[in-house]
Parts: sequence; C-alpha cells; structure tokens
Amino acid sequence: MPAPSRPDWLEKPTSEDLAAYYPRQAQRKNLSGKVMMSCTVKADGQLEACEILEETPPGERFGEAALKMAPKFRMTPPGDTSTPSEVTIPLIFEVPPPVQPTPRDYEMIKVVGLGIAGVSALLLVGLIVLLGRYHSRAARGGSAKP
Repeated sequence: MPAPSRPDWLEKPTSEDLAAYYPRQAQRKNLSGKVMMSCTVKADGQLEACEILEETPPGERFGEAALKMAPKFRMTPPGDTSTPSEVTIPLIFEVPPPVQPTPRDYEMIKVVGLGIAGVSALLLVGLIVLLGRYHSRAARGGSAKP
C-alpha cells in the first residue's frame, strides 16, 4: 500500500478548468458539489490510478469531472521513488458564475442590430412603394395588381 503524502503541488487545475469540467446537469440545476479523490503519485509527480472516495451530491457526475481533471494535477515527486506515494485530494465545485459580456460583445450586438435595422428599413420602404402603387391603381379604378 502506498505511503500517504502531503501534496506539494507544482500544477493544479485553474478556475477555468473547474468551469470547463463542471457537470452540465449540475450547472443547469445550480448545484455545487464535493469530491474526495485518492490517487497514486508517479515518480514524475503525475497522478495515476485515481478513484473517487466520496461524492456529494451523489449522481450529479462531480466524481467523473474530478477524474477528468486528474491529469491537470502534478506534485513534487515523492522522495523515495521506489515506494509509490498516495494522495487524497478534496475538490469543491462551486457553480461557475454566468459569463459576462465584454465590450467587444456589446459592439457586435450594435453592429448586428444596426444591420437588422437597415434591412428592416429597406423592407419597409419597399412595402410602402408597393402599397403606394397598389393604392394609386385602385384609386384610378384600374386593376389593383402591381
């Protein structure tokens, strides 16, 4: 059995990683979660043979998300590389905040809005011209067909 180790992390998942791996179903339900994951530490500090010890709430796939993030962890290799080391990692998943629009997004919305407004104006002018022709012909007593 591997000896327990206190991790000295060289690399850990970022908040962006946590958001990217966050279970979609849990995010739609606005649920947070907790996971306890146990892994063996290889001689190069990478994790392997990870397993989920606890997952709360159950069935919301936080354990799967933690296992997918395992390659994002790297710790200082154990001093004695002949004996594998084991680490237990607590992970807390907080519902990611909604993505806030950037000023560039607002500019894009303006451009698209102006484009839609321009096309709408052209269609309206065309409709007015057609209705004007229809009305003129109808007033002269002629055929109402354009």
